[in-house]
Parts: sequence; C-alpha cells; structure tokens
Amino acid sequence: MTTTFLNTKSMSYGELIGNGVTYIVPPYQRDYAWEEEFWEDLWQDVMEIPNEKYHYTGYVVLQESEKKKFSIIDGQQRLTTITIISLACIKLLDEWIQNGVDAENNKQRKEKLIERFIGNRPASSLKLSSKLRLNKNSDGFFQSYLIDQREPKNKTKLKPTEKLLWSAFEYFCEKVREKFQASQSGEAVAFFLEETLAEGLLFTTIYVDDDINAYKVFETLNARGVKLSTTDLLKNSIFSLASSGGESDVVSFRYNVIGGLNPNIAEGLYNKAAIRTTEGALQTAKAIFQEIKPLYVSDEKFKSDFSLKTISSRSQKISEIHLAQTGKSC
Repeated sequence: MTTTFLNTKSMSYGELIGNGVTYIVPPYQRDYAWEEEFWEDLWQDVMEIPNEKYHYTGYVVLQESEKKKFSIIDGQQRLTTITIISLACIKLLDEWIQNGVDAENNKQRKEKLIERFIGNRPASSLKLSSKLRLNKNSDGFFQSYLIDQREPKNKTKLKPTEKLLWSAFEYFCEKVREKFQASQSGEAVAFFLEETLAEGLLFTTIYVDDDINAYKVFETLNARGVKLSTTDLLKNSIFSLASSGGESDVVSFRYNVIGGLNPNIAEGLYNKAAIRTTEGALQTAKAIFQEIKPLYVSDEKFKSDFSLKTISSRSQKISEIHLAQTGKSC
C-alpha cells in the first residue's frame, strides 16, 4: 500500500524562486487568466509590505517531475504575475541604461536580478533558461516576448492568454515607472525586488510525492478551509478516477499532451460538469465521465496524433499504458 506524504513548508518568494529549480505549468492547467482586478489587488498588497513587513500570499502546490524540476499543481497565476512584476522592474532598469542613467551600475544590477528572479545563462549557450515555464498555449509567447523583453508587432492578433500576459506586463511596467519616477534609483529598484518582493511575500509550499494523486492535495486543503473551486476539486478527482491502474493524467495526456488541444476548452467542460455536480444532476463517476467525454479523444485520433508526437521520458510510461489499452479495444 502506497503511503501518502504532504511535505509542507513556509517560504519567502526569494527562497522559492532562488533555489535553483525550474517550475513548469502542466499541460492540463488552464492558461494565464488573471485580469486587472487581480493585478491591482496584488500590487496593493506588495505596496503594504513596508508597513506590515510581509504579506501572506497563500498556498503553492508542487510536484517534482524531474530532478530540479517541479510541476505547479496550484498557484501558477500568482507565480506568473509576481514574475511579471520582476520583469517590469528589469525593463525599467533597461530603459534607464538606454538613457544613460547610472548605466554601468544598472547593467550590473539588471544581470544580477535576471539571474536571481528570471533565469540563468549556461556558459555553453549563453541563452537564458527561464525559472518558470507556462503551459503549451502560453509559454512560447511568455518566453519570446516577456522574458526576452520584446514587444509584439501586432497585438490585435494575440490569443486571449497572450493579450492578458502582455497587458499584465504593461500594467506593472506603468506601476513601477510611477513608483521610481522621482528617484530614478537603480539601487531602490533592486531593493524593491530583493527585499520587498523576495522577502516580503510569503507562501506555504506543499510538495506532493510522485506516489500520490494531485486530487488528494486539493481535498486535504479543502478540508482545512482553503477556498478551492469545485472545478479544481472535480478536475483532480477525475484524474484520480482515471488512474485506477496507478497512473495519473490519463484524460489530459490524450487531450493536451498528444492531441495538443486547447486547455481552456477543457476548463469550460470541467466548469459545466462542476456546476451540474453541485446541483445534483451528476451523482456518479460514470455520469461525470459522460459529461466530459469530449475531452477523451477517440482511439483513432490518439494513435494518429501519437505517431507524429515526440514526448519526454516522463510521459513514456503513460504512453505505453495508453497504447496497450487502445490496442485491446481495436
């Protein structure tokens, strides 16, 4: 019998982001979705840190996928937005460098802050390796435009999640410009990131063993009074039910990883199923699966998509199980 462990630890944002690991948003997680209401709330909380010494930011649930790599089970919206604040500060330093404002010192500050909060540059390639990677729909834009600090040529053609990411970046760029306009002090910007943001934002991090299903974490948190949506609970319970043979993410593996389909559409189906479950219309696992049946792509499509797909070693075991199952059904 597998033993379940939840390793819980309080950490500052600086400890979380500066510990040499990479954080990855799994394919089944929804796209970046925060809008201005949430950006404003977070910014106001950050502005209060000098008076209150710290701000408790909530739970982050992580699962180790490979050595020094963790999947973000819960908390990706907050971590992404805080990274965007860091990027806005770095953008401001770069503007000052271009304008000759304490250029040499600010160049050094910029590189130090990138290394601590954004990513590292291996000596071999000198290409920035980001500490945070978003899901398939969001990460390409996030890396190419926000991390690399490039402005999109045609913003009207951006996907909804890309528009939100860029709007968040522009919002926080404006906020940090307003904050440091009078002083134009690179030292003050660095202090803001290294002390106010890194030391003032506190998280409860929950590390999930590979041997347990993510839904159990959500159920545990819910039992402790943490506000989690019915959709989150349902989605993670579904992954558990789908993995009766000991493997998780069966539905998402077929839909997102192999099929490459939009996780936002999946989120809508989960929402609908969650509402109908809450109302009592769906009362059995069979009824819930029937409701989200569109997420489970046909065996024919799965095998066709799979034949063209290159997957990571982490997914190989799941794929073997899937191919065995689809072979039996043919």
